[in-house]
Amino acid sequence: MSAHSLEEAIRWQNGTAFGLTAGLHSLDAAEIRVWLDAVEAGNLYVNRTITGAIVRRQPFGGWKRSAVGPGAKAGGPGYVRALGALRPAPPSSRTVTVSLPRLARLLRDAAPLAGEDFAAVVAADEAAVRTTVGVPHDPSALTSELNVLRYRPVP
Repeated sequence: MSAHSLEEAIRWQNGTAFGLTAGLHSLDAAEIRVWLDAVEAGNLYVNRTITGAIVRRQPFGGWKRSAVGPGAKAGGPGYVRALGALRPAPPSSRTVTVSLPRLARLLRDAAPLAGEDFAAVVAADEAAVRTTVGVPHDPSALTSELNVLRYRPVP
């Protein structure tokens, strides 16, 4: 197969039912950015081989039919936690402030139905979006390569 453009190659790649690993070799920074933003695969590799993921540096998991369970990638920061069970925390009387307008509206509308525990859950989710889930980061912090962990929304 020979694609006429990067966009066509991405369409072909994303047109499959699976999305475990993908790779691109390119020296064009703009082309790399387009590819990273568009490809639907769990592990993306640029200018290197696509085999041999390393625990913590390259947590392993996929998209679409290549994903198993809630999406915690094996070897990643949320993997062990996903194997556990949640228990309710003791009741809290602290005040929770939600700054994002959509979350504030959701909290206001749902609070009468769910009680004060719901407010704490919404605030914790908002904090996670601001500090972890919504921010690409590199937990390995190597100087020789980037291993960026990012969370992408499900279309």
